[in-house]
Amino acid sequence: MLEGQFLSRASMVPTMVSLSEFLSKHGLSTGDRVRAEWKGMHVEGIILPSPHPEKSSTMNVKMSSGYNTGLGLDHISSIQKVPHAEGHSTHAAATNSAPHHPSTKPGFSIVGVGGTIVS
Repeated sequence: MLEGQFLSRASMVPTMVSLSEFLSKHGLSTGDRVRAEWKGMHVEGIILPSPHPEKSSTMNVKMSSGYNTGLGLDHISSIQKVPHAEGHSTHAAATNSAPHHPSTKPGFSIVGVGGTIVS
């Protein structure tokens, strides 16, 4: 039997573990930065929310490149949480400093729509 599988009592057929069970087993949650080995490749990113974690067998991760990828739980051979000091968090730096708005200039807004990565 493959790691991450269990036998269903009703059918005695191997059944994949759900995302919610996988995260709980490894002490992880949505928003955690993780480093995983998946199909022999090293993947690092932030765990994204899933609409149905109790039914999903895929973990979605936002990588530092800005792209999202789905990792099949049955192909993850190792996973660990990356401490915040090691991670590349731009969110903390962006939220800790307030922008300076000179009172002599008019305000403006920028609206960005569409695209995989908005620059």
